[in-house]
Amino acid sequence: MPERDVLTVRAHALASDGTGVARVDNLVVFVRGLLPGETACVRVTERRKKYWRAEVAGQLVNNTREGGLDNVTAQASRMAPPCPVFGRCGGCDLQHMSYEDTLFWKRRWVKDALVRIAKTDVDVLEIIGMKDPWRYRNKAVLHWDGSSLGWFTANSHEVVEFDDCLLLSRGMNDMVRYLKPYLAVGAAEPSEVVLRQDAAGKVYWIKGSEAGGESESSRFDGSRIEVGDSHLSIGFSPKVFLQVNTEQMDTLLRCVMAVADLREGDVVWDLYCGVGLLGLGLTRCARAVVGVEENADAVSDASENARHNGIDNIEFVAGSVEGFLASDQAALGLRPDLVVVDPPRAGLSRDVVESLRHIRPAKILYVSCDPASLARDAGRLGCGADGAVYGVRGVQPIDMFPWTRHVECVVLMSRVGE
Repeated sequence: MPERDVLTVRAHALASDGTGVARVDNLVVFVRGLLPGETACVRVTERRKKYWRAEVAGQLVNNTREGGLDNVTAQASRMAPPCPVFGRCGGCDLQHMSYEDTLFWKRRWVKDALVRIAKTDVDVLEIIGMKDPWRYRNKAVLHWDGSSLGWFTANSHEVVEFDDCLLLSRGMNDMVRYLKPYLAVGAAEPSEVVLRQDAAGKVYWIKGSEAGGESESSRFDGSRIEVGDSHLSIGFSPKVFLQVNTEQMDTLLRCVMAVADLREGDVVWDLYCGVGLLGLGLTRCARAVVGVEENADAVSDASENARHNGIDNIEFVAGSVEGFLASDQAALGLRPDLVVVDPPRAGLSRDVVESLRHIRPAKILYVSCDPASLARDAGRLGCGADGAVYGVRGVQPIDMFPWTRHVECVVLMSRVGE
């Protein structure tokens, strides 16, 4: 194939990072900003042995219905991004598509990952989207570079400022406008600036160094979020993990409670439990729940959340999941019928996978924000292979992060023979 800098390509699919997928001869070309069915002149920006990356260099031609591509395989309706910094800012990936089509592709990415990586072909339920997919974030991690405050650009540490981020509430945008001159006077060093908003709409902020040091200045004294239909009041400290979408947080909890299908007397382990959201919800049907979390502040919040909500059949253990699983769990007198895992985006470590394969609970409920690590771990746990230990029984994607490439997923795996 000739080493051309400029090519004319047509996208036939959308990759899980939001880039268009095209082919030139036998080579895959990923094109940022190109949608399935569109043809464009593109400029190659990166060459690898198995693929190239490119950017649009000429006029787009939207011809989705031509050349054998139908609306099922090439569903992508272009729309004008409402945000003026879309394309430069790394906060969003998919504002150039209709919202319905972003849901189509997110569901497809989950399905493709399970088939390609876990070697298991299962039905993936329709993704649960939002009626109003704007201004949904209760948290933002912005970046101050000494002169600008905003999101990073995609794949770099260049800060892109914005006048009105459509993922943030108007109150959070007001706080950003307040902070810019404040930071310019009081702090020249680069750092992260974390914004969080509580159920009453009050916005707090905390500034910390990019090296992860202690907060330098804080306007955050702890707060609570009310989790809709689940009627839980969840408190959280400044630097603990909490789902960023309050509305879909309730959707997630209701989905977990339904999929878990607990029986009277069941014992649940809630690993990577954070401030206790999922475990606290499951206490309503379980005999007992044990939550495990490494972040000491989160464990303190979780214990307080149990007390605040009047829940007494849950215990929280401070420490790593690896350490907990390697300890003598029988000393607790609580062997699990269901293990819930909600790990970071990187997924489960090999030690955790091996411990779960050894313990062999009847059911594992995996909550994931990354289809690739989810599928990898499902395969490692013994799904989809000859002599499978677990079978995937249900997959429910949830659009927790509209307009981004990220998708939340709830997957139930049950032990073969159960």
